Amino acid sequence: MRRIKSPILLAMALLLMGCAQPIPSAPTAAPAKPAESKPAATTAPAAPVAAGKPTEAAKPAAAPAKPAQVAALTVGMQYDSTNMDPATLTAVTDQQETGSIFEGLVRYKLGTTAIEPGLAASHTVATDGLEHTFKLRPNVTFHKDFGTLKASDVKFTLDRIRDPNTKSPWANLYRAVKTVETPDELTVKITLANPDPSLMVTLAGASGFIMSEKAIKQFSEQVNRNPIGTGPFMLDHWTPQTELVLVKYPEYWGGAPKLDRIVYKPVPDPSTMYAAFEAGDLDIIQVTDPDRYDKYRKDPNVQLSEIPGLITRFMGMNSRIEPFDDPKVREAVIRAVNMEDLVEGLFQGMSVRAVGPVAPGVDAHTADLPHYEYDPAKAKQLLTEAGFPNGFETTFNVPNIDRFTKPATVIQQSLQAVGIKAEIKIMDAPALLDAIAKGEAPMYILSRGQEPFADRLLYTWFHTGSFPPGQNWAYVEDKEVDTWIDEFRTSADPERRKQLAQNIQERVVKSHYYLWIDHEKHIFAMNKRVKNFQADPFRSLSLAPVEVYP
Repeated sequence: MRRIKSPILLAMALLLMGCAQPIPSAPTAAPAKPAESKPAATTAPAAPVAAGKPTEAAKPAAAPAKPAQVAALTVGMQYDSTNMDPATLTAVTDQQETGSIFEGLVRYKLGTTAIEPGLAASHTVATDGLEHTFKLRPNVTFHKDFGTLKASDVKFTLDRIRDPNTKSPWANLYRAVKTVETPDELTVKITLANPDPSLMVTLAGASGFIMSEKAIKQFSEQVNRNPIGTGPFMLDHWTPQTELVLVKYPEYWGGAPKLDRIVYKPVPDPSTMYAAFEAGDLDIIQVTDPDRYDKYRKDPNVQLSEIPGLITRFMGMNSRIEPFDDPKVREAVIRAVNMEDLVEGLFQGMSVRAVGPVAPGVDAHTADLPHYEYDPAKAKQLLTEAGFPNGFETTFNVPNIDRFTKPATVIQQSLQAVGIKAEIKIMDAPALLDAIAKGEAPMYILSRGQEPFADRLLYTWFHTGSFPPGQNWAYVEDKEVDTWIDEFRTSADPERRKQLAQNIQERVVKSHYYLWIDHEKHIFAMNKRVKNFQADPFRSLSLAPVEVYP
Protein backbone atom coordinates (compact mmCIF):
# COMPACT_ATOMS: atom_id res chain seq x y z
CA MET A 1 0.00 0.00 0.00
CA ARG A 2 1.48 3.30 -1.09
CA ARG A 3 1.67 6.00 1.55
CA ILE A 4 2.05 9.72 1.09
CA LYS A 5 4.05 11.70 3.61
CA SER A 6 1.99 14.79 4.33
CA PRO A 7 1.07 17.12 7.17
CA ILE A 8 -2.26 15.30 7.39
CA LEU A 9 -0.67 11.99 8.35
CA LEU A 10 1.71 13.79 10.70
CA ALA A 11 -1.26 15.46 12.32
CA MET A 12 -2.88 12.06 12.82
CA ALA A 13 0.25 10.63 14.42
CA LEU A 14 0.59 13.59 16.75
CA LEU A 15 -3.08 13.39 17.58
CA LEU A 16 -2.64 9.79 18.69
CA MET A 17 0.26 10.86 20.91
CA GLY A 18 -1.83 13.64 22.45
CA CYS A 19 0.21 16.51 20.98
CA ALA A 20 -1.02 19.83 19.67
CA GLN A 21 -0.43 20.21 15.95
CA PRO A 22 0.17 23.75 14.65
CA ILE A 23 0.11 24.51 10.96
CA PRO A 24 3.22 26.52 10.14
CA SER A 25 2.24 30.00 9.12
CA ALA A 26 2.97 30.87 5.52
CA PRO A 27 4.36 34.35 4.93
CA THR A 28 1.97 36.81 3.42
CA ALA A 29 3.21 37.96 0.07
CA ALA A 30 3.43 41.66 -0.58
CA PRO A 31 0.98 42.84 -3.22
CA ALA A 32 2.56 42.46 -6.61
CA LYS A 33 3.02 45.64 -8.61
CA PRO A 34 0.97 45.33 -11.80
CA ALA A 35 3.11 44.91 -14.89
CA GLU A 36 3.19 48.02 -17.03
CA SER A 37 1.94 47.63 -20.58
CA LYS A 38 4.47 49.32 -22.88
CA PRO A 39 3.88 50.05 -26.55
CA ALA A 40 5.81 47.86 -28.92
CA ALA A 41 9.05 49.43 -30.15
CA THR A 42 9.20 50.47 -33.79
CA THR A 43 12.30 50.60 -35.98
CA ALA A 44 12.96 53.91 -37.75
CA PRO A 45 14.51 53.87 -41.24
CA ALA A 46 18.27 54.44 -41.23
CA ALA A 47 19.33 58.06 -41.99
CA PRO A 48 21.55 58.55 -45.03
CA VAL A 49 25.23 59.28 -44.32
CA ALA A 50 26.45 62.62 -45.77
CA ALA A 51 29.29 62.28 -48.27
CA GLY A 52 32.71 62.90 -46.77
CA LYS A 53 31.33 63.14 -43.21
CA PRO A 54 32.79 60.60 -40.74
CA THR A 55 30.34 58.07 -39.38
CA GLU A 56 29.74 58.19 -35.61
CA ALA A 57 30.71 55.17 -33.58
CA ALA A 58 27.82 52.72 -33.26
CA LYS A 59 26.10 52.74 -29.85
CA PRO A 60 25.69 49.47 -27.92
CA ALA A 61 22.37 47.76 -28.66
CA ALA A 62 19.81 48.00 -25.84
CA ALA A 63 18.88 44.79 -24.02
CA PRO A 64 15.63 43.33 -25.34
CA ALA A 65 12.66 44.32 -23.22
CA LYS A 66 10.62 41.66 -21.47
CA PRO A 67 7.38 41.16 -23.42
CA ALA A 68 4.33 42.82 -21.95
CA GLN A 69 1.90 40.40 -20.34
CA VAL A 70 -1.42 39.59 -21.90
CA ALA A 71 -4.25 40.61 -19.59
CA ALA A 72 -6.62 37.66 -20.04
CA LEU A 73 -6.53 33.88 -19.93
CA THR A 74 -9.20 31.86 -21.72
CA VAL A 75 -9.95 28.40 -20.34
CA GLY A 76 -11.99 25.77 -22.15
CA MET A 77 -14.41 23.98 -19.82
CA GLN A 78 -16.09 20.66 -20.49
CA TYR A 79 -19.37 21.82 -18.97
CA ASP A 80 -21.14 25.09 -18.25
CA SER A 81 -21.35 26.51 -14.75
CA THR A 82 -24.42 25.66 -12.72
CA ASN A 83 -23.89 26.86 -9.15
CA MET A 84 -21.41 29.09 -7.31
CA ASP A 85 -22.60 28.46 -3.76
CA PRO A 86 -19.95 26.28 -2.04
CA ALA A 87 -22.54 24.94 0.41
CA THR A 88 -24.59 23.29 -2.33
CA LEU A 89 -22.41 22.88 -5.43
CA THR A 90 -21.20 19.42 -6.46
CA ALA A 91 -20.11 19.65 -10.12
CA VAL A 92 -16.38 19.58 -10.88
CA THR A 93 -16.70 22.61 -13.17
CA ASP A 94 -18.25 24.67 -10.38
CA GLN A 95 -15.54 23.61 -7.94
CA GLN A 96 -12.81 24.51 -10.44
CA GLU A 97 -14.21 27.98 -11.09
CA THR A 98 -15.15 28.90 -7.53
CA GLY A 99 -11.69 27.80 -6.36
CA SER A 100 -10.36 31.14 -7.63
CA ILE A 101 -13.13 33.09 -5.86
CA PHE A 102 -13.23 31.45 -2.43
CA GLU A 103 -10.70 30.16 0.08
CA GLY A 104 -10.80 27.89 3.11
CA LEU A 105 -9.12 27.99 6.49
CA VAL A 106 -6.53 25.62 5.02
CA ARG A 107 -5.69 24.54 1.47
CA TYR A 108 -3.68 22.02 -0.50
CA LYS A 109 -0.18 23.10 -1.43
CA LEU A 110 -0.20 23.49 -5.20
CA GLY A 111 0.51 20.25 -7.01
CA THR A 112 0.50 18.09 -3.86
CA THR A 113 -1.78 16.53 -1.25
CA ALA A 114 -0.02 18.39 1.60
CA ILE A 115 -2.12 20.83 3.60
CA GLU A 116 -0.88 24.37 4.29
CA PRO A 117 -2.34 27.53 5.83
CA GLY A 118 -5.09 29.37 4.01
CA LEU A 119 -7.25 31.98 5.69
CA ALA A 120 -6.05 30.58 9.01
CA ALA A 121 -2.45 31.55 9.77
CA SER A 122 -2.22 28.80 12.40
CA HIS A 123 -4.11 25.81 13.77
CA THR A 124 -3.73 23.87 17.01
CA VAL A 125 -5.39 20.70 18.28
CA ALA A 126 -6.17 19.93 21.92
CA THR A 127 -4.64 16.79 23.40
CA ASP A 128 -7.96 14.93 23.29
CA GLY A 129 -8.32 15.67 19.57
CA LEU A 130 -11.71 17.29 20.07
CA GLU A 131 -10.90 21.00 20.03
CA HIS A 132 -9.41 22.69 16.95
CA THR A 133 -8.44 26.34 17.21
CA PHE A 134 -7.77 28.46 14.13
CA LYS A 135 -6.22 31.93 14.17
CA LEU A 136 -7.33 33.95 11.15
CA ARG A 137 -5.08 36.23 9.15
CA PRO A 138 -5.78 39.88 9.96
CA ASN A 139 -7.03 42.40 7.40
CA VAL A 140 -8.33 39.87 4.86
CA THR A 141 -11.18 41.46 2.92
CA PHE A 142 -14.14 40.17 0.94
CA HIS A 143 -14.75 41.19 -2.65
CA LYS A 144 -16.88 44.17 -3.67
CA ASP A 145 -16.80 46.05 -0.36
CA PHE A 146 -18.35 43.25 1.71
CA GLY A 147 -16.04 43.99 4.59
CA THR A 148 -13.23 42.32 6.49
CA LEU A 149 -13.15 38.60 7.17
CA LYS A 150 -14.14 37.84 10.77
CA ALA A 151 -14.49 34.69 12.80
CA SER A 152 -18.26 35.20 12.63
CA ASP A 153 -18.13 34.65 8.85
CA VAL A 154 -16.43 31.29 9.39
CA LYS A 155 -18.98 30.27 12.01
CA PHE A 156 -21.88 31.36 9.81
CA THR A 157 -20.47 29.43 6.83
CA LEU A 158 -19.97 26.17 8.73
CA ASP A 159 -23.26 26.43 10.62
CA ARG A 160 -25.08 27.04 7.35
CA ILE A 161 -23.66 23.86 5.78
CA ARG A 162 -24.71 21.85 8.84
CA ASP A 163 -28.20 23.35 8.88
CA PRO A 164 -30.69 20.78 7.43
CA ASN A 165 -32.61 23.65 5.80
CA THR A 166 -29.62 24.35 3.55
CA LYS A 167 -29.83 20.80 2.15
CA SER A 168 -26.08 20.78 1.63
CA PRO A 169 -24.67 17.59 0.08
CA TRP A 170 -21.61 18.23 2.24
CA ALA A 171 -23.44 18.29 5.58
CA ASN A 172 -22.46 14.76 6.57
CA LEU A 173 -18.78 15.65 6.26
CA TYR A 174 -19.28 17.84 9.34
CA ARG A 175 -21.14 15.19 11.31
CA ALA A 176 -18.55 15.24 14.12
CA VAL A 177 -18.74 19.00 14.62
CA LYS A 178 -20.46 19.79 17.90
CA THR A 179 -20.02 23.58 18.03
CA VAL A 180 -18.28 26.39 16.19
CA GLU A 181 -17.37 29.25 18.53
CA THR A 182 -15.72 32.65 18.08
CA PRO A 183 -13.77 33.75 21.20
CA ASP A 184 -12.73 36.89 19.32
CA GLU A 185 -12.86 38.32 15.79
CA LEU A 186 -9.80 36.39 14.62
CA THR A 187 -10.27 33.10 16.51
CA VAL A 188 -12.45 30.14 15.51
CA LYS A 189 -12.81 27.15 17.82
CA ILE A 190 -14.34 23.98 16.38
CA THR A 191 -15.32 21.41 19.01
CA LEU A 192 -15.99 17.84 17.92
CA ALA A 193 -18.27 15.25 19.48
CA ASN A 194 -15.69 12.59 18.54
CA PRO A 195 -12.31 12.61 16.77
CA ASP A 196 -12.53 13.19 13.03
CA PRO A 197 -9.33 12.19 11.18
CA SER A 198 -10.53 13.83 7.96
CA LEU A 199 -11.54 17.24 9.34
CA MET A 200 -8.59 19.04 7.77
CA VAL A 201 -9.22 17.36 4.43
CA THR A 202 -12.83 18.48 4.58
CA LEU A 203 -11.85 22.06 5.39
CA ALA A 204 -9.34 22.09 2.51
CA GLY A 205 -12.02 21.12 -0.02
CA ALA A 206 -14.79 23.10 -1.67
CA SER A 207 -17.15 22.61 1.27
CA GLY A 208 -14.64 24.52 3.41
CA PHE A 209 -14.75 27.67 1.28
CA ILE A 210 -15.57 30.59 3.58
CA MET A 211 -18.37 32.91 2.53
CA SER A 212 -19.40 36.39 3.62
CA GLU A 213 -22.24 36.30 6.14
CA LYS A 214 -23.38 39.71 4.88
CA ALA A 215 -23.46 38.51 1.27
CA ILE A 216 -25.38 35.34 2.08
CA LYS A 217 -28.03 37.32 3.93
CA GLN A 218 -28.18 40.00 1.25
CA PHE A 219 -28.43 37.71 -1.77
CA SER A 220 -30.43 34.98 -0.03
CA GLU A 221 -31.61 32.42 -2.60
CA GLN A 222 -29.58 34.15 -5.33
CA VAL A 223 -26.27 33.61 -3.55
CA ASN A 224 -25.44 30.83 -6.02
CA ARG A 225 -25.24 33.53 -8.71
CA ASN A 226 -23.48 36.12 -6.54
CA PRO A 227 -20.34 34.57 -5.03
CA ILE A 228 -18.50 36.83 -2.60
CA GLY A 229 -15.20 35.38 -1.40
CA THR A 230 -11.70 36.44 -0.39
CA GLY A 231 -9.80 34.80 -3.25
CA PRO A 232 -7.49 36.28 -5.89
CA PHE A 233 -10.31 36.69 -8.43
CA MET A 234 -13.91 37.90 -8.20
CA LEU A 235 -16.93 37.46 -10.43
CA ASP A 236 -17.37 40.02 -13.21
CA HIS A 237 -20.24 38.41 -15.11
CA TRP A 238 -21.73 35.07 -16.00
CA THR A 239 -23.59 34.49 -19.25
CA PRO A 240 -24.92 30.90 -19.17
CA GLN A 241 -23.84 28.73 -22.11
CA THR A 242 -21.43 31.47 -23.22
CA GLU A 243 -18.85 32.48 -20.63
CA LEU A 244 -18.05 33.09 -16.99
CA VAL A 245 -15.59 35.92 -16.42
CA LEU A 246 -13.55 36.61 -13.30
CA VAL A 247 -11.42 39.71 -12.73
CA LYS A 248 -8.48 40.09 -10.39
CA TYR A 249 -9.04 41.29 -6.84
CA PRO A 250 -6.40 44.01 -6.33
CA GLU A 251 -6.71 43.88 -2.52
CA TYR A 252 -6.08 40.15 -2.30
CA TRP A 253 -4.14 39.42 0.89
CA GLY A 254 -1.67 37.18 -0.93
CA GLY A 255 -0.82 39.81 -3.54
CA ALA A 256 -2.82 40.73 -6.63
CA PRO A 257 -2.59 38.07 -9.37
CA LYS A 258 -0.76 38.77 -12.62
CA LEU A 259 -3.81 38.26 -14.82
CA ASP A 260 -6.48 40.92 -15.12
CA ARG A 261 -9.19 38.42 -15.94
CA ILE A 262 -10.03 34.78 -16.56
CA VAL A 263 -12.60 33.80 -19.17
CA TYR A 264 -14.12 30.32 -18.76
CA LYS A 265 -15.72 29.10 -22.00
CA PRO A 266 -18.05 26.05 -21.88
CA VAL A 267 -17.34 23.81 -24.89
CA PRO A 268 -19.21 20.52 -24.33
CA ASP A 269 -18.23 18.94 -27.66
CA PRO A 270 -14.64 17.60 -27.39
CA SER A 271 -13.86 17.99 -31.10
CA THR A 272 -14.94 21.62 -31.00
CA MET A 273 -12.83 22.23 -27.90
CA TYR A 274 -9.68 20.74 -29.44
CA ALA A 275 -10.23 22.73 -32.65
CA ALA A 276 -10.67 25.98 -30.68
CA PHE A 277 -7.49 25.28 -28.72
CA GLU A 278 -5.49 24.55 -31.85
CA ALA A 279 -6.82 27.73 -33.46
CA GLY A 280 -5.59 29.76 -30.47
CA ASP A 281 -9.05 30.67 -29.19
CA LEU A 282 -8.48 28.79 -25.90
CA ASP A 283 -5.32 29.01 -23.79
CA ILE A 284 -5.83 25.96 -21.53
CA ILE A 285 -7.90 22.80 -21.93
CA GLN A 286 -8.03 19.41 -20.27
CA VAL A 287 -6.86 16.63 -22.61
CA THR A 288 -8.84 13.40 -22.46
CA ASP A 289 -8.29 11.96 -25.95
CA PRO A 290 -5.24 9.68 -26.48
CA ASP A 291 -4.69 10.82 -30.08
CA ARG A 292 -4.65 14.50 -29.09
CA TYR A 293 -2.41 13.67 -26.16
CA ASP A 294 0.10 12.05 -28.50
CA LYS A 295 -0.18 14.96 -30.94
CA TYR A 296 0.36 17.64 -28.31
CA ARG A 297 3.38 15.87 -26.83
CA LYS A 298 5.09 16.36 -30.21
CA ASP A 299 3.91 19.94 -30.83
CA PRO A 300 6.53 22.59 -29.88
CA ASN A 301 3.77 25.18 -29.54
CA VAL A 302 1.95 23.21 -26.85
CA GLN A 303 2.92 22.63 -23.23
CA LEU A 304 1.51 19.79 -21.16
CA SER A 305 1.06 19.70 -17.40
CA GLU A 306 0.06 16.29 -16.06
CA ILE A 307 -0.13 14.46 -12.76
CA PRO A 308 -1.70 11.19 -11.51
CA GLY A 309 -5.18 12.07 -10.33
CA LEU A 310 -6.97 11.08 -7.16
CA ILE A 311 -9.85 9.85 -9.27
CA THR A 312 -11.54 6.61 -10.36
CA ARG A 313 -13.47 6.11 -13.60
CA PHE A 314 -16.16 3.47 -13.29
CA MET A 315 -19.33 1.96 -14.71
CA GLY A 316 -22.16 1.54 -12.22
CA MET A 317 -25.36 -0.50 -12.12
CA ASN A 318 -28.47 0.43 -10.15
CA SER A 319 -29.21 -2.66 -8.05
CA ARG A 320 -32.85 -1.61 -7.65
CA ILE A 321 -33.58 -1.77 -11.38
CA GLU A 322 -34.13 -5.16 -13.03
CA PRO A 323 -32.17 -7.15 -14.02
CA PHE A 324 -29.31 -5.50 -12.08
CA ASP A 325 -30.98 -6.45 -8.82
CA ASP A 326 -29.45 -9.92 -9.44
CA PRO A 327 -25.73 -10.17 -8.47
CA LYS A 328 -25.24 -12.80 -11.17
CA VAL A 329 -26.27 -10.33 -13.86
CA ARG A 330 -23.92 -7.71 -12.45
CA GLU A 331 -21.05 -10.21 -12.38
CA ALA A 332 -21.83 -11.22 -15.98
CA VAL A 333 -21.50 -7.58 -17.06
CA ILE A 334 -18.13 -7.29 -15.32
CA ARG A 335 -16.77 -10.52 -16.81
CA ALA A 336 -17.92 -9.54 -20.31
CA VAL A 337 -15.51 -6.58 -20.56
CA ASN A 338 -11.87 -7.04 -21.53
CA MET A 339 -10.35 -4.49 -19.16
CA GLU A 340 -6.78 -4.90 -20.38
CA ASP A 341 -7.76 -3.99 -23.93
CA LEU A 342 -9.96 -1.18 -22.67
CA VAL A 343 -7.39 0.55 -20.47
CA GLU A 344 -4.16 -0.19 -22.34
CA GLY A 345 -5.60 -0.21 -25.84
CA LEU A 346 -7.89 2.79 -25.59
CA PHE A 347 -6.26 5.11 -23.09
CA GLN A 348 -2.62 4.48 -24.11
CA GLY A 349 -0.80 5.62 -20.99
CA MET A 350 -3.28 8.28 -19.88
CA SER A 351 -4.36 6.19 -16.90
CA VAL A 352 -3.64 3.07 -14.85
CA ARG A 353 -6.04 0.18 -14.48
CA ALA A 354 -8.21 0.12 -11.35
CA VAL A 355 -8.95 -2.96 -9.26
CA GLY A 356 -11.14 -1.14 -6.75
CA PRO A 357 -12.75 2.20 -5.96
CA VAL A 358 -9.88 3.96 -4.17
CA ALA A 359 -7.13 5.68 -6.13
CA PRO A 360 -3.41 5.32 -5.39
CA GLY A 361 -2.38 8.13 -3.08
CA VAL A 362 -5.49 7.80 -0.89
CA ASP A 363 -5.02 6.23 2.55
CA ALA A 364 -7.56 3.45 1.89
CA HIS A 365 -6.05 2.34 -1.42
CA THR A 366 -5.27 -1.35 -1.75
CA ALA A 367 -4.43 -3.54 -4.72
CA ASP A 368 -5.24 -6.71 -2.77
CA LEU A 369 -8.84 -7.16 -3.91
CA PRO A 370 -10.79 -9.92 -5.70
CA HIS A 371 -10.14 -9.75 -9.43
CA TYR A 372 -12.65 -10.96 -12.02
CA GLU A 373 -10.96 -11.91 -15.27
CA TYR A 374 -12.40 -11.33 -18.71
CA ASP A 375 -14.45 -14.46 -19.38
CA PRO A 376 -17.31 -14.19 -21.95
CA ALA A 377 -18.20 -17.87 -21.53
CA LYS A 378 -18.61 -17.43 -17.79
CA ALA A 379 -20.65 -14.27 -18.42
CA LYS A 380 -23.07 -16.20 -20.66
CA GLN A 381 -23.33 -18.97 -18.06
CA LEU A 382 -24.20 -16.46 -15.34
CA LEU A 383 -26.84 -14.82 -17.56
CA THR A 384 -28.42 -18.23 -18.19
CA GLU A 385 -28.45 -18.99 -14.46
CA ALA A 386 -30.11 -15.62 -13.85
CA GLY A 387 -32.85 -16.42 -16.39
CA PHE A 388 -31.48 -14.48 -19.37
CA PRO A 389 -30.04 -17.14 -21.73
CA ASN A 390 -30.50 -14.77 -24.67
CA GLY A 391 -29.33 -11.68 -22.83
CA PHE A 392 -31.46 -8.57 -22.32
CA GLU A 393 -31.80 -4.93 -23.35
CA THR A 394 -30.96 -1.92 -21.19
CA THR A 395 -30.05 1.77 -21.33
CA PHE A 396 -26.48 2.95 -20.81
CA ASN A 397 -26.36 6.60 -19.66
CA VAL A 398 -23.17 8.40 -20.70
CA PRO A 399 -21.92 12.00 -20.28
CA ASN A 400 -21.20 13.87 -23.48
CA ILE A 401 -17.41 13.92 -23.29
CA ASP A 402 -14.84 11.68 -24.93
CA ARG A 403 -13.34 10.37 -21.68
CA PHE A 404 -16.72 8.66 -21.16
CA THR A 405 -18.19 8.16 -24.63
CA LYS A 406 -15.16 6.26 -25.95
CA PRO A 407 -14.93 3.67 -23.15
CA ALA A 408 -18.73 3.40 -23.16
CA THR A 409 -18.63 2.36 -26.82
CA VAL A 410 -16.02 -0.33 -26.08
CA ILE A 411 -18.09 -1.61 -23.15
CA GLN A 412 -21.23 -1.62 -25.31
CA GLN A 413 -19.49 -3.81 -27.90
CA SER A 414 -18.24 -6.21 -25.24
CA LEU A 415 -21.73 -6.60 -23.76
CA GLN A 416 -23.22 -7.16 -27.21
CA ALA A 417 -20.94 -10.20 -27.61
CA VAL A 418 -22.65 -11.94 -24.66
CA GLY A 419 -26.18 -10.92 -25.66
CA ILE A 420 -26.63 -7.71 -23.65
CA LYS A 421 -27.90 -4.88 -25.85
CA ALA A 422 -26.99 -1.65 -24.08
CA GLU A 423 -28.37 1.41 -25.85
CA ILE A 424 -26.09 4.38 -25.19
CA LYS A 425 -27.93 7.53 -24.15
CA ILE A 426 -25.70 10.62 -24.36
CA MET A 427 -26.54 13.29 -21.78
CA ASP A 428 -24.99 16.42 -20.33
CA ALA A 429 -23.57 15.88 -16.86
CA PRO A 430 -26.25 17.70 -14.79
CA ALA A 431 -29.04 15.79 -16.55
CA LEU A 432 -27.24 12.49 -16.04
CA LEU A 433 -26.69 13.12 -12.34
CA ASP A 434 -30.35 14.05 -12.00
CA ALA A 435 -31.41 10.82 -13.76
CA ILE A 436 -29.17 8.76 -11.46
CA ALA A 437 -30.53 10.49 -8.35
CA LYS A 438 -34.08 9.75 -9.49
CA GLY A 439 -33.27 6.07 -10.10
CA GLU A 440 -33.76 6.42 -13.86
CA ALA A 441 -30.31 5.24 -14.98
CA PRO A 442 -29.90 1.43 -14.95
CA MET A 443 -26.27 1.66 -16.17
CA TYR A 444 -24.00 4.69 -16.26
CA ILE A 445 -20.35 5.67 -16.59
CA LEU A 446 -18.74 8.43 -14.52
CA SER A 447 -15.67 9.23 -12.44
CA ARG A 448 -15.26 10.22 -8.82
CA GLY A 449 -12.58 12.50 -7.40
CA GLN A 450 -11.12 11.80 -3.98
CA GLU A 451 -9.12 13.26 -1.11
CA PRO A 452 -6.02 11.88 0.67
CA PHE A 453 -8.33 10.37 3.32
CA ALA A 454 -11.16 8.15 2.05
CA ASP A 455 -13.77 9.06 4.69
CA ARG A 456 -16.04 10.99 2.31
CA LEU A 457 -15.47 8.58 -0.57
CA LEU A 458 -16.42 5.41 1.28
CA TYR A 459 -19.45 6.99 2.92
CA THR A 460 -20.90 8.62 -0.18
CA TRP A 461 -20.28 5.59 -2.36
CA PHE A 462 -21.31 2.68 -0.14
CA HIS A 463 -23.22 3.75 3.01
CA THR A 464 -27.01 3.37 3.13
CA GLY A 465 -27.18 6.87 4.63
CA SER A 466 -26.06 8.12 1.23
CA PHE A 467 -28.84 6.60 -0.88
CA PRO A 468 -30.03 9.02 -3.61
CA PRO A 469 -30.40 11.97 -3.55
CA GLY A 470 -27.03 11.13 -1.98
CA GLN A 471 -24.36 9.45 -4.07
CA ASN A 472 -24.71 5.76 -3.22
CA TRP A 473 -26.02 5.47 -6.77
CA ALA A 474 -25.81 1.68 -7.01
CA TYR A 475 -27.81 1.29 -3.77
CA VAL A 476 -25.13 -0.70 -1.98
CA GLU A 477 -27.02 -2.06 1.03
CA ASP A 478 -25.03 -3.95 3.66
CA LYS A 479 -25.39 -3.33 7.39
CA GLU A 480 -21.91 -4.65 8.12
CA VAL A 481 -20.43 -2.31 5.52
CA ASP A 482 -22.29 0.57 7.20
CA THR A 483 -20.77 -0.40 10.54
CA TRP A 484 -17.27 -0.62 9.09
CA ILE A 485 -17.62 2.78 7.40
CA ASP A 486 -18.89 4.40 10.60
CA GLU A 487 -15.88 3.08 12.50
CA PHE A 488 -13.48 4.04 9.72
CA ARG A 489 -14.67 7.63 9.90
CA THR A 490 -13.99 7.94 13.64
CA SER A 491 -10.82 5.88 14.02
CA ALA A 492 -7.45 7.64 14.23
CA ASP A 493 -5.53 4.36 14.20
CA PRO A 494 -3.93 3.98 10.74
CA GLU A 495 -3.68 0.20 10.98
CA ARG A 496 -7.31 -0.17 12.01
CA ARG A 497 -8.40 2.15 9.20
CA LYS A 498 -6.36 0.05 6.76
CA GLN A 499 -8.12 -3.14 7.85
CA LEU A 500 -11.56 -1.54 7.76
CA ALA A 501 -10.92 -0.15 4.29
CA GLN A 502 -9.88 -3.61 3.13
CA ASN A 503 -13.06 -5.16 4.57
CA ILE A 504 -15.31 -2.54 2.96
CA GLN A 505 -13.79 -2.82 -0.49
CA GLU A 506 -13.63 -6.61 -0.53
CA ARG A 507 -17.32 -6.84 0.33
CA VAL A 508 -18.36 -4.30 -2.28
CA VAL A 509 -16.18 -5.81 -5.01
CA LYS A 510 -17.60 -9.28 -4.32
CA SER A 511 -21.12 -7.89 -4.72
CA HIS A 512 -20.42 -6.64 -8.27
CA TYR A 513 -22.06 -3.22 -8.10
CA TYR A 514 -19.39 -1.53 -10.20
CA LEU A 515 -16.93 -2.13 -12.99
CA TRP A 516 -13.82 -0.25 -11.81
CA ILE A 517 -12.10 0.99 -14.96
CA ASP A 518 -9.03 3.12 -14.23
CA HIS A 519 -7.39 6.00 -12.39
CA GLU A 520 -6.80 8.85 -14.81
CA LYS A 521 -3.96 11.29 -15.11
CA HIS A 522 -5.07 14.92 -15.05
CA ILE A 523 -3.59 16.31 -18.25
CA PHE A 524 -3.84 19.94 -19.31
CA ALA A 525 -2.60 21.43 -22.58
CA MET A 526 -1.52 25.06 -22.78
CA ASN A 527 -0.35 27.42 -25.44
CA LYS A 528 3.40 27.97 -24.95
CA ARG A 529 2.78 31.61 -23.98
CA VAL A 530 1.10 30.46 -20.73
CA LYS A 531 3.50 30.32 -17.79
CA ASN A 532 3.34 28.95 -14.23
CA PHE A 533 0.29 26.70 -14.57
CA GLN A 534 0.52 23.42 -12.66
CA ALA A 535 -1.90 20.49 -12.69
CA ASP A 536 -2.77 18.96 -9.32
CA PRO A 537 -4.15 15.63 -8.08
CA PHE A 538 -7.61 17.13 -7.50
CA ARG A 539 -8.11 18.56 -11.03
CA SER A 540 -8.59 22.02 -9.60
CA LEU A 541 -7.55 25.02 -11.69
CA SER A 542 -5.23 27.15 -9.56
CA LEU A 543 -4.72 30.20 -11.76
CA ALA A 544 -3.43 32.90 -9.39
CA PRO A 545 0.25 32.21 -10.29
CA VAL A 546 -0.41 32.13 -14.05
CA GLU A 547 1.07 34.65 -16.47
CA VAL A 548 0.41 34.96 -20.20
CA TYR A 549 2.69 36.57 -22.78
CA PRO A 550 2.20 37.37 -26.47
